[in-house]
Amino acid sequence: RTAFFDAQVTTALSTGIDQMVIIGAGYDGRALRFSQPGTRWFEVDHPATQPDKERRARASGANVADVVFLAIDLLGGDIADELHRAGHDRTRPSLFICEGLFSDLSNAAGQHLCERLRAASAPQSRFAASFLVGRIGHSSGAQRLFDRVLSSIGEPRLGRFSPGVAEAMVTKSGWRPVESSRSTSS
Repeated sequence: RTAFFDAQVTTALSTGIDQMVIIGAGYDGRALRFSQPGTRWFEVDHPATQPDKERRARASGANVADVVFLAIDLLGGDIADELHRAGHDRTRPSLFICEGLFSDLSNAAGQHLCERLRAASAPQSRFAASFLVGRIGHSSGAQRLFDRVLSSIGEPRLGRFSPGVAEAMVTKSGWRPVESSRSTSS
């Protein structure tokens, strides 16, 4: 999964996209690994996580001059408006990255997020996301264990996607799928 998202960043950079938005950034270091002059990074995460990451990044001496840390509750805030207030230019193309995020959101919240990101984007923007796809109601022992572990750390899997549902969500939001790599869980 990391290689896929890293490739999305390098492709975006090579095509002149200079605004990168990572939603659910957690402690991801992509903005530091792919930092280059003229590229602005917007890292969005929950208010309980984002201040700690920013503090740690600054304390480590990392160059975060081109990183905007946004603490947003995706279930309560409007990401399009918050990005705009933080200096994101919705008239210029961006790459929006949602790596591993949609399992943490209900399908309705995921749909809303896709729509608001589209509202914050210019033509030629790209949207890269991962979805855990499986047959609803059927899960392997490994998947049930994974779900129990997530629940035990307070992050139950809320988003559930049967084949075709994620693509429909993205399309309904106004994005045009151009690449899909399917890895399913059963």
